[in-house]
Amino acid sequence: MSELSNLIIRRGQLKGQLTRIANYIRDNEKNPDIDQIKVRLEKTKETWLDFQQVQLQIEEEGETPDESEKYRNGFEQLYYDNVAKCNKIIRAASPSVISNFPSDRTSNESASNEINSHPNIHPVQSAMKLAAIEIPRFTGVYTEWAAFYDIYTALIHDNKSMCDIQKFFYLRSCLGGDAEKVIQCLQTTAENYQAAWKSLTTRYDNKRVLIQVHVKALFDLEPVKKRIVGAFTCTN
Repeated sequence: MSELSNLIIRRGQLKGQLTRIANYIRDNEKNPDIDQIKVRLEKTKETWLDFQQVQLQIEEEGETPDESEKYRNGFEQLYYDNVAKCNKIIRAASPSVISNFPSDRTSNESASNEINSHPNIHPVQSAMKLAAIEIPRFTGVYTEWAAFYDIYTALIHDNKSMCDIQKFFYLRSCLGGDAEKVIQCLQTTAENYQAAWKSLTTRYDNKRVLIQVHVKALFDLEPVKKRIVGAFTCTN
């Protein structure tokens, strides 16, 4: 059996784990055992990390971008559903504890307020300079990753004057679409920033997939070129 076949089997096993967790949550949602829900929430997150690694290997072995994207979307949706339902059940059981965590959908304005009001966060010395340079919003389009990565890394990720919680708020404010979904289930904490950044780079900084996407774009341009040439010929 080929390496690709083994990886696809492993990927299917990981999806099976998430499906079993989803079934457990559905069957016990009305009368949940909170400890069991917490265990399955952690298992869901572990399975997600395992999937990221396996999926990257599958893409490197030659799976097409369209096939990879289709499977990723299905797996991600199952993952997000599990995490959201677990968090909802846990919040209902202990609202006072959960409410102390910042929302994963923090707006830019509330993010700035949080940074400025946090007693352990030093002011961003380069905030005025950052405002003058617009960081492109990244929505998960592979062809836009390189530009976003270079600018964000230079201005935010490698900025020594910023702490991780500040970087996390900036990161969230720069993401949208599928890219935002990659980290939406991570709480906005200093400890989670590196995990969030790693999840993004694992997903999008994939040289093989980037090359395939660019090659596909070139082939897609060829029919357009022929139509333009044909139209020009007819007018003459």
